[in-house]
Amino acid sequence: MCGITGRISRTKTAVSIEAAVAELTHRGPEEQGHWSSRACGAAIELGHARLRIIDLSPGGHQPMTRGNSTVVFNGEIYNFQELRRDLEEDGCVFSSSSDTEVIPLAYARWGIDSISRLHGMFAFAIWNGDNRELILVRDRLGKKPLFYFFDGNSFVFGSEIKAVLALLPQTPEIDPEALNDYLTYLYIPYPKTIFRGIMQLPPATWMRVSVRPDGLKSEMHQYWSSLEAVAPASHSASDLASNLQDLLGDAVQSRLVADVPLGVLLSGGMDSSTITAIMARTSTKPVHSFSIGFPAFATYNELPFARTVAQEFGCSHEILEAEASCSRHLAKIVWHFDQPFGNPTAVLTYILSELTKRSVTVALTGDGGDELFGGYPRYIGAYLSSATRSLPSFFRKRILPWLGGTISDDANGHHQLRRLREFLEESGLPLIEMYLRWIEYFSREAKTELLTDDFRVRLDGRDSRDFLRGLYSESEGLEPLNRLAYVDTKSFLCCNVLEYADRMSMAHALELRSPLTDHRLVEFALHVPFHWKFRYGETKWLLKRAMEPFLPSTVLQRHKLGFNPPTGAWLSGELRALPAALLGEKALARRGLFQPAKVRRLLDFHLSGRRDYSLHIWALMILEIWFRIYMDGRSVDSVQEDIDAAVKSQANGNPLHVHTYA
Repeated sequence: MCGITGRISRTKTAVSIEAAVAELTHRGPEEQGHWSSRACGAAIELGHARLRIIDLSPGGHQPMTRGNSTVVFNGEIYNFQELRRDLEEDGCVFSSSSDTEVIPLAYARWGIDSISRLHGMFAFAIWNGDNRELILVRDRLGKKPLFYFFDGNSFVFGSEIKAVLALLPQTPEIDPEALNDYLTYLYIPYPKTIFRGIMQLPPATWMRVSVRPDGLKSEMHQYWSSLEAVAPASHSASDLASNLQDLLGDAVQSRLVADVPLGVLLSGGMDSSTITAIMARTSTKPVHSFSIGFPAFATYNELPFARTVAQEFGCSHEILEAEASCSRHLAKIVWHFDQPFGNPTAVLTYILSELTKRSVTVALTGDGGDELFGGYPRYIGAYLSSATRSLPSFFRKRILPWLGGTISDDANGHHQLRRLREFLEESGLPLIEMYLRWIEYFSREAKTELLTDDFRVRLDGRDSRDFLRGLYSESEGLEPLNRLAYVDTKSFLCCNVLEYADRMSMAHALELRSPLTDHRLVEFALHVPFHWKFRYGETKWLLKRAMEPFLPSTVLQRHKLGFNPPTGAWLSGELRALPAALLGEKALARRGLFQPAKVRRLLDFHLSGRRDYSLHIWALMILEIWFRIYMDGRSVDSVQEDIDAAVKSQANGNPLHVHTYA
C-alpha cells in the first residue's frame, strides 16, 4: 500500500514533485521516489511513497520503469502470480517478485485491455512514452482513492487531495454543490470533491491524458459493471451456498499473500467472523486478531462476541477498550480526509488501526457483507414496505405518517425508534424515494430551513439525491431490493465505508484488505434472488447457510449490532460542550452557511431527547473543524487545542457559555 502522485505541465512551476510526495509519507513511510521526462514541450513527473508489502527488496522501488512505460501504483494485484506466468510464457522477463511489475509488462502486452485482467484493489498511473499518454486507473469497487485536477494546460493527480493541493498555485474555492452533497450523505460522492476543480476518478474507470503539440487531451471510460455479470445457473439454496463457499474461500485465500505480518479486524459479527474462520482453516499459524469495544456502553460493546470467535479458532487476540469520547483524535482525523467526512465510525477505525499496526502491516476486514447479503435494517424495511404500499392511499399518506410523528427518538444513539418512525412516515412512497428518505441526513426541507439565503441561492435548486436516483435507474434489470444493494455498493460502500477504511488505516501505514468486496462476489450476490438473503425474518440467510459448517451457533444466531460508536451518548455526556464551542454564533456567521438560530434549535432538540440528531450535529462539527484547518490555514495542533479546551470545560463543570461564542 502506498501513495502516488504526478503532474503533466506545459509551464515551468516552482513547486517540485517531492512536495506532493511529502504529503503522502504517512501512506508510504519506508521509501520515496520520483521520476521525470518530457514530451511535446511538457514536463511529465511521477512520485511515489512506498509501504513495502510484497517483495521488500529494492526491486519493488517505484516509480518503476519497464521498457518505455513507467508506473506508480497503490494497492495490491491479487492475481499477479497468474498474470506473471501468462506473461512469462509469452517471453516477458521479470526482474523482481513485486506485483507492481505485472502492470507495465501487461500493458505492453495487452494494452488498455490489460486493466480488465487485474483482480485487486488499486489505483495507478502509467506513462507510455511511445504514445505520449498517461493512463490513470481505479479499481472496480473504488477501494483505493485517486484524485486529479485538469485545466487544459496542466494535469495533477494524487492518492489524496493534499498531494494535489501541494502542486496547485493556490487552494481552489469550495464547491457549493459538493458541500450540499455532504449535508445529504455525510460524504461527498464522486466525481466531485469539496474543492472546485479537484475531482475523484470514479470506480472501475480509466482515464487517458494525451500530450499533443497543441495541448493536453483527456478521455474517460468505465471498464467494468456488476450489472453485466451472468446470473447463477441454479437458484437452489444448496447450490448457491456451495458456490458462495467457493467464492469466499478464493477471495480470502488470494488476500493472504504478503511478505509482512498479517492479521484480521474481528468484531464478532457475521462478516468478520466469516473472514476469521476461513483464515484459520488455511493458516498454519494462529490468526492474529484485533478488536475494539466500549465496556462503558454495553449496547455498543461487541468484545464478548469477538472473544468467543477468537477462542473458537485459536486466534492470538488483542483487545483495545476505546476511550470515553476519543475526541483527542478529531483534528488529525479531519486532516487525513482532506474534505468533510461525517461518519463517526472513522474514529474507531483510526484507533483500531493504530493498535493493529503495532503488530501487523496487513489486516483483513469484513467490509461489504451488509451490502451484498442484505444485512442493513433498511433492507428489511424495504422488504416489508411492499405490504404498506398495498394499503389504501388515505392510510398510506395520512394515518401511517401521523403514527410516525407520535414517536420520539432515542437521543443516546439507539436507532430502533427512529427507524420505526421513518418506516411509518415514508414506507408508502415509491421504493427509491422511500430509500432516499431513509439514508439522507439533512433532507431537502431541513436544508431549506437551516441554510442561509445566500448559500441557498448558490445551490440553484440542485437536488443531491439525483446521484442515487441515477444509480437506481442504471440497475433496472435487477430485482427491486437488489437494485438498492447495487445503489449501496456504488455509493455508501465506495464513498463511505471504503473511504474511511482507506484513510484511517493509511494514517498509520496499515493496509486493509476486504475479501467481501471481491468483484466476483459482488457479481454473484447482486444476482442472487433477495428471498435467499432475507428469509424467515433472518438477514444474511444465504451467507449464514454457507458458513454454518464452520461458525459457532452464537455467531449465526446473534442480531446485528454494527461497527458504530456511541455518538449520541458522547454528545450527551463527555462531548456535551463541544457543539456549542464549535458551532457558536460567531463561527457560524463567519462561514455564512447556516442560520445560527436554526443550529441552536437542532442542538436543543437533540439534548432534550425529542429527536436523535447526533449524526447531524457530528457532521456540522466536523465541517467546522475542516474549515479551521483547510480554509483558515490553522495547524492541526491548534485546532485540537480548541477541541480539548471545550471537552475539558465540560469535565471540570465549567459553564458552557465560556466557550460558546469565542
